[in-house]
Parts: sequence; C-alpha cells; structure tokens
Amino acid sequence: MSIEAMKQALDYMQSDLAGRIKKKPHAISALRQAIEKAEKQEPVAWVDEMAKIPDHVCEPPFRFRRFVAGSERAEDVVIEREATIEAAARKAAKICPPAPMTVLVYAPPTAQREWVGLTGFEQKELMAMSAREAVFATEAKLKEKNA
Repeated sequence: MSIEAMKQALDYMQSDLAGRIKKKPHAISALRQAIEKAEKQEPVAWVDEMAKIPDHVCEPPFRFRRFVAGSERAEDVVIEREATIEAAARKAAKICPPAPMTVLVYAPPTAQREWVGLTGFEQKELMAMSAREAVFATEAKLKEKNA
C-alpha cells in the first residue's frame, strides 16, 4: 500500500464519517506506525514510467484468459512490453471491455519441449516402404517420440 493510500485511510478513520463505525484505536495506531516506517525507508530505485523499457528487460508477452460471468471467452488478453506481471495485469484490466463479473486469469507460458526427429536408421527404414506406408509410419514414429 502506498504512503498516500495509508494517509487517506488514516484520515478517513479519524474523520466524522467513520464515527458510525466503531473506532479502533489499535488500528489507527498501527496505521500511523506503518506510515512512519514507510516514510523513513530509503527508495531503492527511481522509475520513469514514460521511459521506453529496453527489450532485454521485458518479459515475454503476458497472456491473460478472460472469463465473463463464469464463461471463458475465446479471445485472450495479451500484454507485451511490460517489465512485471503486476504492470501487465493493470494494463489488461484497463483495456478489457467492461462486462459484469469479468475475471482475468494469468496463463503462464507453456514450456517448449525440444522436437525429436527421426534417426538416420529410421529414415532408411521408411524409404524402403511404399509412399502410403511411409506416411503413416512416419506419423506414428514422430507421435511416439514427441508425445
């Protein structure tokens, strides 16, 4: 939570609007302590949100599956050129068409397996077959090796 958000929450808790809610002094005290601690913390980096993110810093595209009222939509939301999943999720939420009960679910990239081809011996075996037999045998061998 940002310092500004904590200060707004503290102002609300101390205001007359919150008078209808039973005031909790320990919550106000804890919020004050959190604000003080956050204000003392040194920044670890500065971010220029207008700066172009270099390609080598960006993650691969983030893909979000979209569900509306419990039903999955055919189209995914793909966000490119964001450095973090949090930034990509914020951007995806902004560009998603407004619909009641919309949920975005992150779909991590699937691991790519290395393709396994035919050995020289297997290729020679297939060449000895008729064209029709070779087609079916090739398909069967490749499915078996890459299943």
